[in-house]
Amino acid sequence: MQESALIVFCNWISRLFFLHVAFIVGIFMGGILGGIAPSSVMVCTMLRRYLNGVGHISIKTMFECYMKEFIRSNLITLYFIMPALLSLCCVFWAVESDSNYAVYSFVMLPFAVFCLIISYCSIVMFSIYDAADMKAVLANAFYLLFSQKKTMFMTALCFSTILILTILMPIVVVFFGIMPVFFTSVGMFWKNHLECRELI
Repeated sequence: MQESALIVFCNWISRLFFLHVAFIVGIFMGGILGGIAPSSVMVCTMLRRYLNGVGHISIKTMFECYMKEFIRSNLITLYFIMPALLSLCCVFWAVESDSNYAVYSFVMLPFAVFCLIISYCSIVMFSIYDAADMKAVLANAFYLLFSQKKTMFMTALCFSTILILTILMPIVVVFFGIMPVFFTSVGMFWKNHLECRELI
């Protein structure tokens, strides 16, 4: 018997909330900065499991995935997330201190944004493909960024909506965070690529 659309919707709402909580716990487990990448990869992997028909995911399964990806995924933090955050800190410091370099510091913003976008794409692709080295990670990230324009457009649209909701209805973001953004990217990539439908 096929489930009604309302039941399916409610199931996904509860799943996104569950993953959001796990995402936050994983971030703190990794010492915040060290937990961002493995938590994100774990969430994307679990989303793909749900899309492939897995009805229940245990905390043990999530923890094993988190630990498996911890060192490998933190390469993304080392190469992309940390430089982006350092660049943003430099810009904020220059602006707050009314430094003479405040105007010049804004040239670092495009670099920071680009690093964060590459980080996001790398994390999504990490949950789907095994990358042998950082060169392969970058190749996968650029494939998602430049070859999957519809996926990236919908992801950007979803992210923009989350930002607006943060201002208008912050309670929604408290319950789900950026899980809808991950769901959009993983879901659309899963829909268009048959290899994503292998049960993991």
